[in-house]
Amino acid sequence: MRKLVLILAFFVAIIALVAVPRSASACMCMPVTAEKALANADVVFIGRVTNIRDGHIEFELVAVWKGRATSTTTLATLASVAPEIKPGFKAVWNSCDFPFHVGEEYVVYARQDPQTQVLTTSICSGTKAKI
Repeated sequence: MRKLVLILAFFVAIIALVAVPRSASACMCMPVTAEKALANADVVFIGRVTNIRDGHIEFELVAVWKGRATSTTTLATLASVAPEIKPGFKAVWNSCDFPFHVGEEYVVYARQDPQTQVLTTSICSGTKAKI
């Protein structure tokens, strides 16, 4: 009888470990070289973040290496251009969005939507803080 209780407790513990939800990071990236990031991007620039609001990041540009960008350029977060999660609710940030900070300079590798012309970037694009 005691053996049966131990076996049952073991299986309950295994089920609890498997069934309990864990926190997850939905965005996982392969390392990207600067050359690959440049090749994959539509627009590449160095810019200083001047404003972050409602899923949009505004930059004052320092230099443009690829593509067309104005002296002030805005990126949309990936979540802000995604479809609504449910009617009337739209996320502003997601786990793949790059963590920009006002006043900091970044090397930005951005993709441009061919229909809307909206620029986006992510933690997987090669974008990084300028050192």
